[in-house]
Amino acid sequence: MTSSSPKNGVVDLPQDGTRLDPWKEDGNIVLAVEGKHFRVHRSVLSSYSEIFNDMFACPHSNEAEKEFIEGCPVVHLYDSAAEIQIVLKALYDRSYMFSHDEPMPFHVLAAFLRLGKKYAIRQLFEEAKSRLPTSQLTLLYASTMSSHDYNLFPRVSENDLWNFRIMNVAREVGLLAIVTLTALFCCISCPVSYIVDGYECEGSICSLSAPNQRSCILGLAELMGGRLTQCLTAPARLCNRRHDYSNPCIVGLHTAWVSFRNHGKPFIGWMSDWDRGLCAVCRADLSKVYGEQRAALWTQLPVTLGFGSWDELRKVEAEGL
Repeated sequence: MTSSSPKNGVVDLPQDGTRLDPWKEDGNIVLAVEGKHFRVHRSVLSSYSEIFNDMFACPHSNEAEKEFIEGCPVVHLYDSAAEIQIVLKALYDRSYMFSHDEPMPFHVLAAFLRLGKKYAIRQLFEEAKSRLPTSQLTLLYASTMSSHDYNLFPRVSENDLWNFRIMNVAREVGLLAIVTLTALFCCISCPVSYIVDGYECEGSICSLSAPNQRSCILGLAELMGGRLTQCLTAPARLCNRRHDYSNPCIVGLHTAWVSFRNHGKPFIGWMSDWDRGLCAVCRADLSKVYGEQRAALWTQLPVTLGFGSWDELRKVEAEGL
């Protein structure tokens, strides 16, 4: 059965798959999205979202042009029908939500973040956001982790290996601390070719958005370039001057440098192996200056990636919607 042509704004909804769950027989409004339809209640959507409340309260400019389906006014939305369905099901059926310890599938997380942000559905936005703790940043600072032994987001399932999808949706909704976390993860673990060209994931190409590519490339240039090398080259100059350039610690410095480069982790702490071949004075001074350089690099990280300071990112995150 196909739909009839609109007459006086009335449309008979076809039974050919355009009517999707939730379809509430006592609903009083129909949402039309990508050719699909959901029959719901104004009161339910309005209770969760000020945006929907304002949308429904706004009078139509021309009553004669109103569209109806089964007596219900039609509101057209310009979103993904799949994501609208996820959000509506969550609002109507609390069993559709996930327990605190149960991983949330990425496609649900993305719908909650995107539409939670767009329609100011705070409960869903905060639920998804809680699955992306920025406390992991401190672990990255102290860790020598690699992508093979560390999972940034254990409470999100169906995620891609390099967290490209999470980085992209986090950028869309303004969670820049999450973007910083995932960009850093890519800079220290992900092949550069993946950052530039994407990579195959479950039969399709998973790629970064252009702004996220830029942040990762800036991060690579900074972390693997000048600021990274300063962590040991600046202390080495101090050591040379102390020994009047006839440096008995040169072998120890070389060993530390090679070890540092082999680890490839810009925020790795001073390692005991680096003490070998250094005199006591140089060992104390070098570890101190190295720590200062490391801390400065960390402090500057979000600015390097094109964002504000850590304090600014935390303030935005705390504000939520």
